[in-house]
Amino acid sequence: MNINHKIIDSSSEENEPINEYFDSSDEENDFHYTIITGAKFHTWEEFEVYLERYALQEGFSFKKIRVEYYLHQKEMKGLTVDQKKLHVKRRTYECTHSGNYVSKKIINFDNQRNRRSYQINCPWHVNATKPKKENTIGITSVKLEHNHVMNPLIAEMAPKFRKFTPEMITDVEFYVKHNIFSATQIYPLLRAKYSDYPILKKDLYNIIQKVKVGQKEVVKNDIGINRYDMVLYLFLVVDNNIRSRLIASVLLEDETENSFIWVLQQLKKFQHNLCIFHIDLNLKKNVKPKLGLQKFSEFRAEFFSCRNSLVYEIFESKWKILIEKYPEISKYLKRMLEPTKES
Repeated sequence: MNINHKIIDSSSEENEPINEYFDSSDEENDFHYTIITGAKFHTWEEFEVYLERYALQEGFSFKKIRVEYYLHQKEMKGLTVDQKKLHVKRRTYECTHSGNYVSKKIINFDNQRNRRSYQINCPWHVNATKPKKENTIGITSVKLEHNHVMNPLIAEMAPKFRKFTPEMITDVEFYVKHNIFSATQIYPLLRAKYSDYPILKKDLYNIIQKVKVGQKEVVKNDIGINRYDMVLYLFLVVDNNIRSRLIASVLLEDETENSFIWVLQQLKKFQHNLCIFHIDLNLKKNVKPKLGLQKFSEFRAEFFSCRNSLVYEIFESKWKILIEKYPEISKYLKRMLEPTKES
């Protein structure tokens, strides 16, 4: 369905303020949304909710492309997002198909795919302004013409309309907190509760992973089933690859506050152990070019002999010999490895 409207003059007497009959909580299917100049809204949030429902009704998606403030840029520093909203002067909304794609690469056009851009210079746009001495937002100008076919499945395809609501994210956090990590299990639960909301499994996967990363530290206990008849606590973290890592295991005689305080104090004393595999990679990268192949092979053998020393005095003796024997890399050894050699 193509929409072909003209710009409506805001001076027309037929233009009624939208906020007289629009309620952002109204979800009746028979309500028909229209965009006219001169329409008034109480807040920017109310106006954008109305725009979203209008776009869903017509079958397209839009984006915010311009915002102007009453304050200067220096005055905006230090303000939160909510505080900045109070000083918005004007906003412009355009169809997601607006603009023309301009490639930034210089390539051989004979070797590229003949794929059309999403940007096809759609002229649809809406301008809205909040006068400084008024408490309402008004639509100042509109162009409601599209140059593309409307999409009745836009609610399921446009990322803008597929965002999880705060209530849905809270539900996912609840499931993950209670050890339900599978999207296969969570998906039907969300579908039953939010039947009118489009939920794609790939979006659910992303939310689950974000929640898992957000819950950084997990403590799991195993009460009284070991031969010591003590409480076993396993401390796990989620790394940047979204994988669970066991960092400590503790046996406690009880589950009192003092016991947990003691455990946390001990955890703070832990030293970070460097990965010998990555140390070796860094040596090959930073030391080998300075020493050369033959000399680096000798150094590497001596370095690992030093590293594998079980007696502290022997380790220190071999370490000082390395510093003196290889002066061309002594700065690197002192700067990168010496501060953490005790690990």
